[in-house]
Order: sequence, then C-alpha cells, then structure tokens
Amino acid sequence: MTAKQALLELVETMSEEEAEEVLVQLREDPVDYDPLTPEEEAQLAESRAAVAAGDTVSANEHFRRLNV
Repeated sequence: MTAKQALLELVETMSEEEAEEVLVQLREDPVDYDPLTPEEEAQLAESRAAVAAGDTVSANEHFRRLNV
C-alpha cells in the first residue's frame, strides 16, 4: 500500500470535523523532518523486520511488564 492509499483510507474513517482539524493543522504547522541518519535508517529497518516477524507485544502487555 502506498502512503497516498493509506492516507485516503484514514481520511475515509474520519468525520468531516476531524478531517477539517487535520487539514487546518497541516496547513498552519507543516512538519519539516530532518533526513534520517544511516544509524536511524538501520534502526528503522530492524524495527520493521521485528514487526514483520511478529516480534511484538500489545500496549497493555508492555505496560504490564513495566508494572505501570
């Protein structure tokens, strides 16, 4: 799925009011990301591989492990 397809699907789930809020925020405060460093790219690839392998836990399990 492309980024545009994912955005379109997300927009379809929003109410008109939610979409308007997001649109206003994007227009008023655009995000300017710095490029990822090679180390960050490697960490991202490692994380994506872990998710693809199913090496994840739910948020509830994560907080349970932290005793939160």
